Amino acid sequence: MPVESKVTRNFVTNMIELSDSALKRISDSCEGIDSSESNNLNMRFIKPSKKFYNLLMSVWIKMDTTSIFEMTEDQFIENVKQALEKEGIEWSDAYLEPTNTFYNVAREEFMSLYQSQKDEASDQGVEPSNFIFSVTRFFASIKSTLLEMWHSEIVQKSAEFTAASSTDNVPEEQEKKEKEEQKKPSGE
Repeated sequence: MPVESKVTRNFVTNMIELSDSALKRISDSCEGIDSSESNNLNMRFIKPSKKFYNLLMSVWIKMDTTSIFEMTEDQFIENVKQALEKEGIEWSDAYLEPTNTFYNVAREEFMSLYQSQKDEASDQGVEPSNFIFSVTRFFASIKSTLLEMWHSEIVQKSAEFTAASSTDNVPEEQEKKEKEEQKKPSGE
């Protein structure tokens, strides 16, 4: 069951693949699991790469507020490349789109929350320069937005693909059964 890091649309993902051979190894080592009925099993489980997104968040959060307001996508990408290098991970051009997506979401959420929290502080009589930005709200907001994107771009598309491929197979399976029936001698 190898775990692979792949780029899926705008996301870096971890993919776990479960095949007949992996299921056989599992059933051989565990009581109560029967793999004798498996037929060409090939399942993939895809989830966002926690390691990659934690790295992006750490790059973002290490910057001071003034640099966030002035930072470009290219500057953010350079910071991410350096952080990946420190982790012993080589930058791939496949990371470009997910990194840009993260940057745009983070920037939009940051600007929106920053202004909202600044306005709240002002309403409470706190000097605009003295208010404290809530990193917790920022993290929650980014996570929520990225999960919504994940659901619409990956989960729903996968469900549509699965539904389409299962309905595509119905005529093929029916045709196969009909051919098998025709091959049988009429006495059976």
